[in-house]
Amino acid sequence: MVSKLRIGFILDQIEKLVIEEDTSLLLLNECRSRGHQVFYIHQEDIFWLGGTTMVNLGYEEFDKRFNPVNSKFKLERMDSLDVVFMRLEPPYNINYFYITHLLQLIGGGTLILNNPKGLREVSEKLYSLKFPEMIPETVVAKNINLLKSFLKKCGKIIIKQINMYASKELVVVSDDEKDVFQIFDKVTESKTKYVLAQKFLDDVYTTGDKRAVILSGKVIGCYARVPKRNDFRSDPDFGGVNKRTELSKREKEICSVVSQKLSEDGIYFAGIDLIGEKLTEINVTCPAGIIPINKLYRRNLEKEIIDFLERKILRRN
Repeated sequence: MVSKLRIGFILDQIEKLVIEEDTSLLLLNECRSRGHQVFYIHQEDIFWLGGTTMVNLGYEEFDKRFNPVNSKFKLERMDSLDVVFMRLEPPYNINYFYITHLLQLIGGGTLILNNPKGLREVSEKLYSLKFPEMIPETVVAKNINLLKSFLKKCGKIIIKQINMYASKELVVVSDDEKDVFQIFDKVTESKTKYVLAQKFLDDVYTTGDKRAVILSGKVIGCYARVPKRNDFRSDPDFGGVNKRTELSKREKEICSVVSQKLSEDGIYFAGIDLIGEKLTEINVTCPAGIIPINKLYRRNLEKEIIDFLERKILRRN
């Protein structure tokens, strides 16, 4: 049995999180229920000083609504922690990039989920390009003429901002629209910003946008997000509905190949998104999906994730 661990969670401001729907807080609670010492870490409390990565560690107690009580802080080396969960929400920006470098300088005795180098290497929108035979027809460009040609070929496309997440700033364009140039000019910010465009898959309205949750190279659960008929966004924030689903043989093959590659890159906990047996994107910066799966299947995936963490610590010791 693993002894009591010191576990740090790098989170966005707790007051901005939806307690009943947040994966990070569910994992934090599971750690606390096992008697581990849990710390909530703000971005600004991480820095490099005196030859090592330091943290202004908050020795906080929380009430049931995760409001901190009896707060006191102590400056410590970050390698004094056994585990660090990097759980900052996208978008991936320059500060996120800097933090991954500071985390990578922590000694090897601290387990970081996910690996900081892996977080830099695995772009949620672009990593899928490593598997061209598994993805929809795709172009990454800021050239408007190229985007127009791609639209003409596909008939209908979806355009994604490369650093965004959760159905934010998605645009669907059909080849019969009259203001195509204006749309492309806007999404590329006058040809200064790359976007990812893919053939629109109507399967999203039938089999849904499937999310497979990955832990250490294996699928531990999945569900489908199905949009309203008059919308293309499957996220529940935009009216999508979470439903039970199963992965097809082809989808299982895709998840197996991609998850093994993710493990090689130090990404143990991730979400893989699929539509119509095609890989669409990969969620690694702040993987979610365990709460919908828990509700739909009466599971407790947070227990499996912390079990995995404890096993890795035991093997290290």
